[in-house]
Amino acid sequence: MQRNILGALALLSVPALASFPVVDEVAFSPAKGLNLTTTFDQVTNFTLTGQDVSITVGGEEQEQEPPEIGLEMDQSEHKVWTDSFEAVDDGGQATVLKRTYDELSSESVTTFTDPEGEENVTEDEGESELEGATVVFKWDGDDEEYSVAFDEKEEEGDEDLLEELEFDAFLQGFLPSDDVSEGDTWDIELDAFNQLSAPGGDLSIVEGDEEEDDDDFGDQFEENLDGSIKGEYKGMRKEDGVEYAVIFVSAELETTVEQDQDLPFEGVEGTSVGSYAFVLELEGELLWNVQAGHAISFEFAGSLELEIEEETKFEAPQVGEIVAIESRSMEGEIKIELSVE
Repeated sequence: MQRNILGALALLSVPALASFPVVDEVAFSPAKGLNLTTTFDQVTNFTLTGQDVSITVGGEEQEQEPPEIGLEMDQSEHKVWTDSFEAVDDGGQATVLKRTYDELSSESVTTFTDPEGEENVTEDEGESELEGATVVFKWDGDDEEYSVAFDEKEEEGDEDLLEELEFDAFLQGFLPSDDVSEGDTWDIELDAFNQLSAPGGDLSIVEGDEEEDDDDFGDQFEENLDGSIKGEYKGMRKEDGVEYAVIFVSAELETTVEQDQDLPFEGVEGTSVGSYAFVLELEGELLWNVQAGHAISFEFAGSLELEIEEETKFEAPQVGEIVAIESRSMEGEIKIELSVE
């Protein structure tokens, strides 16, 4: 998905002794030769809080008690990449960027407790073929977009890995588009959350023995995202002699995903569909290095609710159509931390 390359320019005002405020420019403005190393960590956990089962046979509902089970899911992603700004034009547009993927990994742990109380723990680790690779983003002024290719010094890589990579990993979508004073608020585009949850695009982290496939689940999550994100300017903060703009971010979001699933048994024709409804409430603080023109850190965390409904329909001899609906409610937390050095 093509995203705004430069992002929004913003002017933040701070109190002054005079009647006119001093205005600070807060913008993504990298200098030629700038090197930035970004560390990104995202941790998500879910716990099963409720479930229900409904079965209808030939139009008549059958009484069904859901099994007493437990389910916990913990997922994490860890990404580190280094950006080198090789060329920047007179307008501040980065025209050549080299990005090296230093560390790319994921981990998921699922703990299932059966009705007898026995626990079954499944662990998966993910890795990416991009780890250790360097790619080059080049700005095309005619098409107004970045092309991406493996660095010519690299051994020949899988070109498919480049298809979902994006230049934008700098959080400028969270900045205000107009001049602001301390206490001012503004609306943030929903796409900024997608940029935060997957900075730099899809980095092809694959768990277990699975092959990389189209991420339809992730695509639907982004496309169906709704709600609001608000930014509030909290003023300037000085740490170790460096001035940082402080931006408080809060979000109330929801989204849905629908997936066709395999029937739980063979030899029977029918359908099985899983529906997932997410509700997120998050808040956090973005620190922006005004002088250097880039983010320095962002911590964003909050609650996560998930409603899952799986509906299976099939025809059975003698009895007619069977419809089974299993519903599960899950609650958890999500935490995103990003730091730039």
